[in-house]
Amino acid sequence: MLNLSWGFYKELSSFYPSAIEEELGPLAEAIKVAKQKDVLIVTAAGNDAMNTDLCHHWPSGFSGIPGYENVISVAALAADGKSLAKFSNYGVSSVQIIAPGEDIVSLSPVIEGESRSLDADLKLSGTSMAAPFVVKLAAYHFADLTTLRPLADIPYSTLKTRILSTSEIPVLTRLGTEINMVLAPLTTPLQEKCD
Repeated sequence: MLNLSWGFYKELSSFYPSAIEEELGPLAEAIKVAKQKDVLIVTAAGNDAMNTDLCHHWPSGFSGIPGYENVISVAALAADGKSLAKFSNYGVSSVQIIAPGEDIVSLSPVIEGESRSLDADLKLSGTSMAAPFVVKLAAYHFADLTTLRPLADIPYSTLKTRILSTSEIPVLTRLGTEINMVLAPLTTPLQEKCD
């Protein structure tokens, strides 16, 4: 599995396979190669509060396109655990899952002279913070499946199905506290045009 916590906007002339391959070139090819190798790709949906069904964000936009079924796009859940984060992109067909993405404890290197340490008090927000929760969930399912079948190849489709069919699962954070992974339908009012 791969975590692609980056992205860009690009409008395509059409969503025909030839246009996608021509206009997104090496990126589209890399995702197809990953699919052939049964690699699940988890992408960050973006942080501009935009409807990505209209304003196409890549590589997360591949998630809603036939032929690129190995891609999952992740929106960010607000710190309240009940709503989409204000900054998070969304889309009925272009975003599949919501995961914690606001005020996530992160590590930042601190360098003072010759001394190096990690600052554990840093909190970051973004869909790039949410995507790793889904990768962790995929790893959890992978580990669960491989205990049943050691050294088995687990297809991306099996992992994706298990992730998207899970309504709630406990996930341990870095600090060992338990949170619930929220996988919920998006209820945010849809933007009508791409600004």
